[in-house]
Amino acid sequence: MNATAEVLPRIIDFPVPQVQDVLSKNTADRFVKTLDYKGQRKQFENNLWEQKTAKFVNFLISLGCAPFEPKAVKAYQAKECIKATLKYKWFLASFVCIAICTMIATLIYGFMFGTVAGAIGGIIVAFIEFCFSVWISNIIDKNYDGFYDWRSERLEDFEGYIPTEALLQAEKIKEEYGQNVFFAVESLSRRKHIVDPFLKVWFHGTYFYIAVWDEDWTIVHQKGITQ
Repeated sequence: MNATAEVLPRIIDFPVPQVQDVLSKNTADRFVKTLDYKGQRKQFENNLWEQKTAKFVNFLISLGCAPFEPKAVKAYQAKECIKATLKYKWFLASFVCIAICTMIATLIYGFMFGTVAGAIGGIIVAFIEFCFSVWISNIIDKNYDGFYDWRSERLEDFEGYIPTEALLQAEKIKEEYGQNVFFAVESLSRRKHIVDPFLKVWFHGTYFYIAVWDEDWTIVHQKGITQ
């Protein structure tokens, strides 16, 4: 678990929107029957689900598992994926840099002196270096099976360890919302190596990231996290 996850902002306040009263709903239903106009009823239903979602998020906050800010999670995941890949494939990364530098230098030399053949030769050399680096990198890594990637699987299919605290919170959410929610684990993984597992809960078409734990199975708490 990277210490960066400890400063991921959480949603600490989620105001509950006001929903139109019953009279407005009855009026919207009448418009459907008399005019076949469904827009107002659709808007009422959307507002109702927004209110339910807000209440759900506030319930998560009250349990001590306030959801992480979605944009912050996605930015963190993208950064960590790149870092893990480059760290693991250091040999490939170094050769790619050499290949790019060689290509740029040869292109500049070729166009400066009008040597088109030299420029083309530089591109060919760079491509050969890139292919060679991939080949060597895979030989070094005998267990090669692709790059790191963020993968999601349902909670019941996840074979890795989940801290008891996170499971207890999930249990309370399930008791409160039943079949309206389900859980999944999203982790940065490659083969069986798993990094930064996030527990997320689905509610009405949206996933909320509610927990993340490090490699020694210690859950990252909300303490010290700011919005």
